[in-house]
This record gives sequence, structure tokens and C-alpha cells, in this order.
Amino acid sequence: MKNWKNFFLPANKRLFIFFSLIALGTLFFLLFVQDEERERRVLIGPEKEKSAVTEVANTIPCPDLEQLIAQLNNQRPSWNELNCYLQKLKRFPISSRNQRIIIGARTFGQRPDIPQLYFNLSAQVYRQFSVNVSSLLFPFAPPYIDSQGDNLSYPLDAQALDEKLRAFSVMAIKEKQRGKLLIFVNDYPPQNGIPAAKNSAEFRAWVLQKQVPEKKKEAQIAEKLKAEFFVPFPLEIERIFSPSYQPYLNRNLPSQDLLALAQWYIDTIANAVRPLFKGRLVLPRYPFQSLPSLEKSPEMDWHDLKMKGFDQVNFSLIPECDEKTTLKFAQQQFSYYAQLAREQQIPWGLGELDLWRKHYEKCGVNFEEKEALLWTKLLDLLRQQNPPPVYLALGLDEDVDPTKTNPPTLKVIQDWLLNPD
Repeated sequence: MKNWKNFFLPANKRLFIFFSLIALGTLFFLLFVQDEERERRVLIGPEKEKSAVTEVANTIPCPDLEQLIAQLNNQRPSWNELNCYLQKLKRFPISSRNQRIIIGARTFGQRPDIPQLYFNLSAQVYRQFSVNVSSLLFPFAPPYIDSQGDNLSYPLDAQALDEKLRAFSVMAIKEKQRGKLLIFVNDYPPQNGIPAAKNSAEFRAWVLQKQVPEKKKEAQIAEKLKAEFFVPFPLEIERIFSPSYQPYLNRNLPSQDLLALAQWYIDTIANAVRPLFKGRLVLPRYPFQSLPSLEKSPEMDWHDLKMKGFDQVNFSLIPECDEKTTLKFAQQQFSYYAQLAREQQIPWGLGELDLWRKHYEKCGVNFEEKEALLWTKLLDLLRQQNPPPVYLALGLDEDVDPTKTNPPTLKVIQDWLLNPD
């Protein structure tokens, strides 16, 4: 019988051969996998390779939207996180009657939980009023202060704008999920962000250096959000060029030169944002004669301001004092707005129709007694306009919760929104 003990190799040699075989097998496997991968890439091509990766990425669940909203004041999601929602959004059809209830920018004060407060209040608004346009305002989105604890300075710097756009996008996504049309406008706070230019060259430099980059960024995000309406201006055009904002230009430029500068401004912005935004581009205007609480417009009849670069013009109306003054002013303005719309063949709306308590109480009017009557007569005047407005945003006192409107006024508004014709 053979000596089997002498037949086997020594233990250290057996271990060496064993691990060598494992390493060799691993090498062959890796070479085989790489070869298969190269063959697969040749077969499916780069485009299918990209779509395959996208398909895998799309299976990753979106971050919880309610959690994003709850954390907004302290943390804004990245664009990569938001893209999970943005790529699913659709633009809703725009009807011939688009209606909105304004929730005042100062409604929530300095509370840190404004996003959640807004959604709680707007849910009540949507239950009480028949509206199809979101009440969401850009100022509702954080941040509200800078790193030093001061109010934000406008125009926002690139970092602050990006943060606010990301926060606004979170809120806008929820509004789209609620089925509401979205109007996107970065309103500047009063007397903040619009410089008093010494001459037209200085104003043009501000537009090209500050406004164009800002509005192009906003247009990109408005398109991602599939916003139905985009207003690429911080204020109504006539107010931007009013003596209150532009004392030097009004003092030094002839009327036609001021008008030409305004025309250049709106054309420049329209040309910059139109390639980026495919929804309805809206021009905000407020050509008014002076009232006690309103700065004087540079020209009441800027008939020659051409609006061909826009899909809609939204006017404002904030009457005051008493019934007689209110109705005279409203009749004058409504007729002029409809006339401009007819002449330039552009749909028109009221981006803001407000009755503010303070504007009536200063004239000794009991606002609560007169409010329902004033609204009734204003809306009756609106029904008489030809063409009728395609958009209407109602402000039920600037700082008051719309759902707490006194019952007679509430009924007037509710009835009109149900039957605007």
C-alpha cells in the first residue's frame, strides 16, 4: 500500500496553489464582464445607454413634499431633489375667466412657519371662493432675511435668488398638485430695488446688468414649474417710471424720451425671457391719474407703449376715499384698459383690484357698512367692459384674512366669481 502521507504536497504549497487559482478565476470573470459590457454598449448605443440610466433614476422615490415644506425655513432642497417633481409637472389650459383671491404679503408677519401657514389659509380660501389661480406669492417663500438678520436687499444676489426660487418651487409644486394655475412674479418690496437713475444710460445699465440676468433665471424656473403666467417685472411699468421712483428721469427727459426708454425696457425683457418661457407672458401696467394715496403716473395716456411682445396685459386698480370717487375713478380706468386691449388686440386682466380699509376710513367712511356696496358696483362696472377681462385678482383688504371678510361682502364676491358674466 502506498504511503498517502508522502503523496500530498506540503501544506504551505497547497495554500499557495489554492489562492492562486481563486485570483486567476476572479481575473477571468472580470475580463468576461468587461467584454460583455463593451458588447452591450455597442449594441444599445450611447442614447439608449443614457435612457437606461434615466429609467433607473426615475424609479428613485421623490423626497416627501410635506417634509420639504416643513423644513423650508431652515433647509431648501437641491435642484436635483426638486427635479424628481419638476419633470412630472404639466401646464394647465388657460380659460377665458381666470380668477384669484389675493392673500396679502404681510398677512403672516414675521412668522418662521409662513409656508405651512399659507397652505392652511389658502385651503380655506379655495373652499370659500371659486378660483382657479393660486394665491401663492413669491414673498411667502424663504429666506426672508439675509445672513446678518437684515431684510433682503433687491434685486437679490445670485445665491439668495437661487435659494428663494428653490423654496418657491416647493410651494408651487404643491399648488400645481392642488390643480391651481400658477402666476409667477417676483414683486419687489415698496421702494426697494429700483434705483433712481440719473439718466437713461444709467437706467439701461441697471436693466442689462441686474434685470436681464434675474428675469432669465426666473423664466427658466417658471418654465420648469410649467407656470401658466409669468410677469417678468418687479412692478407695474408706469409706477417704475413714475416721479416717485424716477425723479431725475421725469425732471430731465422729455415725455417722448421717457416713453422710448420704457419701450426699450419692456422689449429688452420680453426678448430675453421669451425663448426660455412657453406660457403666457404678462405685462403689468397701471396708467393712472393722481389720487391722494397714489404717486402720479408719468403719462395717463401712454397709448404709444406697444405691447406686442406680450400675451396679456394685467392692469391694477386701487380706488379710495368714498363711493363717488371710487366709481368715477373705476369707470375711467376700466374704460381705458378695455380701450388699450382693443387697440392693441391683446387680452387684458386686473392683476390687482383692491379695496383697502385705510383708504376709506381716512375720508371718514364706515368701511364695513360700505364695503359690500362698493364691491357690487365695481364688479357691475367690470361686467360692462368690452372686451371683458380674462384675469381677475381680488384683494379683500391688504392685511386681512380673506376668509374673515364680513358676510355681506363675502356673498357679493362669491356670487360674482360663480357668475362673472
